[in-house]
Amino acid sequence: MVTAGEEYEADLVAKVRFHGQESFFLIHTEHQSEARGNFSKRMFRYFALLYEKHDLPIYPIALFSYDVPQRPEPTCHRVDFPDLRVLEFNYRVIQLNRLNWRDFLRYQNPAASALMAKMKIAPEDRLRVKSECLRLMATLKLDRARMRLISGFVDTYLRLSAELRRV
Repeated sequence: MVTAGEEYEADLVAKVRFHGQESFFLIHTEHQSEARGNFSKRMFRYFALLYEKHDLPIYPIALFSYDVPQRPEPTCHRVDFPDLRVLEFNYRVIQLNRLNWRDFLRYQNPAASALMAKMKIAPEDRLRVKSECLRLMATLKLDRARMRLISGFVDTYLRLSAELRRV
């Protein structure tokens, strides 16, 4: 297939088995760190290109990590005519700024401890969230490289004011 114009590259694609069955499928995860238009169209374009190339079922996931806006993001891309819906492409949305960090305290998962830094946090809870993220990391017994990666993510995205750093 020859394509012209912009080059598109998916953020993360993994080929996996479903519960040990013989068949495979792809998980496509697309990360969006700032609110931009035409995201649903881009998700569909990636889906179509991956489906054409690999001829496998695809489970699409959009991960939104920006702080604002907090409005719900679309979960589908549609092409409609007045008399016919030609296409309805759906994808799973994980929108961190709409998730409550408290709901993830019980997960013994390095990704959950890191992603809490980008969830909905009241200003008065920032210090507590940072300490909970670090506490979770300590209980996971990660190797140094993973520990540095996650703590770096938390430090980057959960910055504390000078006043909170003194506490």
